[in-house]
Amino acid sequence: AMAKPIVITLKNPARDASNGRDGRASRSRSPRGGVLDLAALEGHVTKFQEELNAWIQQETEKLGQLQQHGQELQGRLEAKCQEVRQFLEQHGHSLDDEAGLAKLVPILIKMLEEDRSAFGALSATLEDLAKRHGVPLEKKQPLDLLKALLRRQPEDKSDDESYSYSDD
Repeated sequence: AMAKPIVITLKNPARDASNGRDGRASRSRSPRGGVLDLAALEGHVTKFQEELNAWIQQETEKLGQLQQHGQELQGRLEAKCQEVRQFLEQHGHSLDDEAGLAKLVPILIKMLEEDRSAFGALSATLEDLAKRHGVPLEKKQPLDLLKALLRRQPEDKSDDESYSYSDD
């Protein structure tokens, strides 16, 4: 929506005098002794309106981008919800009622705890293997350690079985 123009009404000293007011009183407040540079004032108002319109346009574009991003996130969330629903249905659980959901929460928590425990054991095993084979451990995640171990050169083999790995 376009902004409505700002209208400024200037008092006319001659008209004010005819209404019983002294025109000199209003002129004495003016910095130029009663002369108002209307062209300069119009220029300032025009510049203000242009800057305000530009700012409103920028903010409108930002809001549009935020709205689009929010819609994209909403779509991704809905897709993930559908994936979870399908996963649960494949494993004999339903989210259709609150009782089913209440029974499901402890099961999911147990699954997460089991996964965390298994991941911890895997990480410790990979770190141990990396130490035995001289793979540096600085800030390496388990996947990085596994890749480094699988890339070992044949001359680095020990009694362990040899593996190869390629990102290609």
